[in-house]
Amino acid sequence: MAQAAERNRTTNPAASPEVQDSASRSLYRVGGTAAWIVGLLIFVDIPIFFIWPPPGNLQPTRATVVAFFTLFHQRRLVGLLDLDLLGLVAYVFLVPVLLALLQALRKSSPAFLPIATVFALVGIGIYFAANPAFAMLSLSSQYAVAATDVQRSLLEASGETLLTTFYVTVFGMSYIMIAASLLIISAVALRSQVFSKATAGMGIVANSMMLIGGLLFPWPLLGALLSLLGAVALGIWAIQTGRTLRRLAAAPASLGDP
Repeated sequence: MAQAAERNRTTNPAASPEVQDSASRSLYRVGGTAAWIVGLLIFVDIPIFFIWPPPGNLQPTRATVVAFFTLFHQRRLVGLLDLDLLGLVAYVFLVPVLLALLQALRKSSPAFLPIATVFALVGIGIYFAANPAFAMLSLSSQYAVAATDVQRSLLEASGETLLTTFYVTVFGMSYIMIAASLLIISAVALRSQVFSKATAGMGIVANSMMLIGGLLFPWPLLGALLSLLGAVALGIWAIQTGRTLRRLAAAPASLGDP
């Protein structure tokens, strides 16, 4: 059997423990840095919605569409930020974080972790597909040069459709899927020896508040308050998670590849 294992390492270098450990360390290093970036983006994004609140209080009406068109025409970057540009960037960096967590916790719950990861990736995918930021930017440019009321009315209708699809259906669905996924991952981390109880507990608290906040969408004030508190806790969790993943990248082999 030893000879067979040696032949396998010779014919398949990826099977070598040294190669696997190196790949794991690289993944932890990238995932840890990405987690820090996610935390930073969250803490930058929160005050933006207070300094430059989105037009129409997230209500997809014709008046909201016209207000967004005007905002894009006057302050393009603010318009993109109000339609969650930083959230899109944060979701890009969340993908390597998820992959690093899947690797670090793979022995703790081989059944639930892949399901949670798929939930998160699907949630991120539909969010990217339906986010109206750049489509609204394009429509606003056409609206600024529209020559007739008919053209403007058609552009307003298109914008209203984009905002309705995003705010009424996709945003809540994606939000809930990602929060549920991170809640599952945090619960698995709580039972593992890889993450501290404080880090796992912060993840559970953060994503529980965000999940409940997303489910309370019909009660916007309460839902927004819970989502805000959950976002702050999520930013703290991301920074703590990044620190743990970077520690795993620098740990001895027995710890770096649990």
